[in-house]
Amino acid sequence: MVIDVPEYYQGNCTILVMEHNISVDIQVHCAAHANLKIRLIIAYPEFLRMNIVLMLCGDQSNVIVDGMCVLSQQQRVELLTRQIHFGKKTMSSFSMQGLLSGQAYCKHDGMIRIEEQAYQTVARQQSKNILLSSKACAISIPNIEVLHHDVQCYHGTAVGKFCKNQIEYMHSRGLSYRMIEKMLVQALFEHVLHAYEKKEFILQKIYENL
Repeated sequence: MVIDVPEYYQGNCTILVMEHNISVDIQVHCAAHANLKIRLIIAYPEFLRMNIVLMLCGDQSNVIVDGMCVLSQQQRVELLTRQIHFGKKTMSSFSMQGLLSGQAYCKHDGMIRIEEQAYQTVARQQSKNILLSSKACAISIPNIEVLHHDVQCYHGTAVGKFCKNQIEYMHSRGLSYRMIEKMLVQALFEHVLHAYEKKEFILQKIYENL
């Protein structure tokens, strides 16, 4: 799939992946002054290999990807992302929130590349994962290649669990553990699902697999 974003475009799109076994290649080409926001939802595929390339070709173009990935049992996701900046004063951001249970496996190999002419560029990449099982696995491999000194690049990764102290505190206030689970899931994915017309459908799917 190739997405060509014309000059001065302002808009957003959603990519929803729920197929059992699939390989997806997505390339986004942004012209000057284009602004695109992508909502990426990966929900319980048996196996997914996804390759996403963001190419900021025109000056002052911007791309934001807010993503979420929920897996259970022995499901597996391999995500390869590339944020390549050619234009001046461009901005890209890629973030992924994961929730893994069972023996699920998620690997994110991400690259930010700033070309020599792309001065005053800002690029961000982050991956945060919550593991609900000791056998679940999340791997993040961030990479940065910078060919100009006048840029700002950030990357971060985190793997952990829901805070046990917070759960016990909410339970002591009369909330059931089931309700607490739902509230934590909603908070984790609110940034991605906000104003999405299929929000309740996605959340219900997650609740059924907790």
